[in-house]
Amino acid sequence: WSADGHELFYRNADAMMVVEIRSRPAFSAGAPRVLFERVLKSGVYGSLSYDVTADGREFLMLELGTAEHGANTFS
Repeated sequence: WSADGHELFYRNADAMMVVEIRSRPAFSAGAPRVLFERVLKSGVYGSLSYDVTADGREFLMLELGTAEHGANTFS
């Protein structure tokens, strides 16, 4: 979730997705859209390792091969 609760971020295969969420006057979800695609390293118990910054504009991700190429942030 974004810090303001208006966007939900999730993975669909290698795609980072976002969907806008509204809770007033009634709950509704917008159409999902692809933000970007990256192959991520699996985390604990097979989960993908990423997090979104509080402003929802950047992501911290463990990308495959980051030990060789350095860490990246994506916005």
